[in-house]
Amino acid sequence: MNEIAAATFFLRNSKKIIAIAKEAYDSVDGNIKSSLGIAYDNYLNEIKLKYSKSKSFFTSNHPAELYDYYVGTDLEFERKTIKLADCDKLLMNSRHAVISGSGGCGKSVFLKHLILDSITNSEYVPIMIELREFNDSANSLDDAIADSLSKYNFNLSEKLIDKNKKNGGFILILDGYDEVNHNKRKTLIKGINKFIAKYPLCPIVISTRPDDVFKGIDEFTIYQVKPLTLPLAVDLINKISYDNDIKSKFIRALKESLFQTHHSFLSNPLLLSIMLLTYSENANIPKKLSLFYSQAFEALFHKHDASKGVYVRKMESELDIQDFSTLFSLFSLQTYDKRIFRMPRINCLEYIKKSSEISNIQSSPENYLSDLLSATCLLIEDGLEIAYSHRSFQEYFVALYISKASPNIQEKLIQKYSENFSSDQVLKLLYEINPSITEKYLFIPKLKKSIEKTGIKKKAGEIHAQRFISQHISTIEIISHDKHPSVHLTTNGNINDLQILHFIFKKFYTYRFLTDEEQKEVINKFGEKNKTISIKIKDLNGRSPIIKYFSTLENCWLGKSHIEKMNDILETLIKKQKNSEDNIYEILEL
Repeated sequence: MNEIAAATFFLRNSKKIIAIAKEAYDSVDGNIKSSLGIAYDNYLNEIKLKYSKSKSFFTSNHPAELYDYYVGTDLEFERKTIKLADCDKLLMNSRHAVISGSGGCGKSVFLKHLILDSITNSEYVPIMIELREFNDSANSLDDAIADSLSKYNFNLSEKLIDKNKKNGGFILILDGYDEVNHNKRKTLIKGINKFIAKYPLCPIVISTRPDDVFKGIDEFTIYQVKPLTLPLAVDLINKISYDNDIKSKFIRALKESLFQTHHSFLSNPLLLSIMLLTYSENANIPKKLSLFYSQAFEALFHKHDASKGVYVRKMESELDIQDFSTLFSLFSLQTYDKRIFRMPRINCLEYIKKSSEISNIQSSPENYLSDLLSATCLLIEDGLEIAYSHRSFQEYFVALYISKASPNIQEKLIQKYSENFSSDQVLKLLYEINPSITEKYLFIPKLKKSIEKTGIKKKAGEIHAQRFISQHISTIEIISHDKHPSVHLTTNGNINDLQILHFIFKKFYTYRFLTDEEQKEVINKFGEKNKTISIKIKDLNGRSPIIKYFSTLENCWLGKSHIEKMNDILETLIKKQKNSEDNIYEILEL
């Protein structure tokens, strides 16, 4: 099947391929045509073999064919839904696309589908680059592209490859921008912009968890991955290799009310799949994501062969669930701290050994790794490397470790990992597990810092609104064109602080963003017809008309009433911390 698809690609696009070759070589004889065919066939066969299969905790012992479990991905763009997206549908609006979605929503699987679809149906040769590789490399994006083409045997001259780039012969697929270290991102973005400027006809698709950085890059259209619908959720469960009776009961429960009542969990492909594991033992789905992962880990730890109803093997490490969890928490902390999501086996064993030494839990690294791969399936073998079955497990166990660490360690780790707040779930999970320490070491310091910068005491005025807005927003963009009139607020670069504050606000009161009506009023008052106006916040003060307008908006995060509420939240949290300590002293008579 792979060979047929590759050969079909060359035949389908032979006119364009040969025309580009003529630009490079002036003339193309039979030998060159044959060499081209072999080069394309070899490369596309290897790419298809690489990305048409993958492993998960359901198929830990053997890779499954992608289309045995892929149910299609719906995307949203400008409030319009793109059903079952593919290359043609994705690139209809722009050659440069960002696929944005939360962990477990299926971004990486969708990119694999794009690779296979481009081979089968498009004119583009796919180049897939996993962006986390830049964390441990000094390579440029151009270097990574060249390495990928060489690795999968696309044996053409540099001159011909460059001609193909200039003629739009490739589609560049970049997976996991959110996995790139923050200190590497600026260089990567420069590399992407350089590639776009030099090769504007080559499409680029980037996957990431939600991140504001792409909103400032005009060349990219941002697509949101839509949650699973009930029919797609049922389709996915039917495709999973698992006990048919359990699947039938689960699907029946989904259709009756479960999918509707737990939509935020069960519309996510990863969480839906995990829930299937736990459903036979516990039909009640917890409301907290941290409890969800706790139940999932227990199910994986005690996992039996669901097709036979018997346990398949004993635990080689001979650890109980508590010690096993402690070791994996330390293992996850080490890898997360270094932004490592996959690693060579020897490195993996070294991290296990260090975890054992730190915790004083004795276990053979080889036996423990065997349990992680075969018994619990928290890790999987991917080629010559070991990888997490999904990043979300790493994040949960890091949160679990922090929740049990000493106060000094807790404070340092929370402060350090607050830099990742917008791109992962660690501190959000920690808040569910241990809200008190999250409030003490994250919420209170962030609120204090922001409030001190506004200068508010009790009552807020326009100047406090201006100071608060200037902390987080650099530009107000008023777009007055008839087609898509709107108001855009561009962040000043530190998206994490703003995301943390929004997270806090949601937990303590009902606040809001600009309504459609308020956006229209801003456009009418401060915009210019058929123009885009950019207002720099640094040029404004408390007397500026647009700041005065924002400051009057009740319960809007840009208004002065919101700043007063923020001050109230800080006082409430400080009082809560003190009362908690006083109550413990009183109860225990300390």
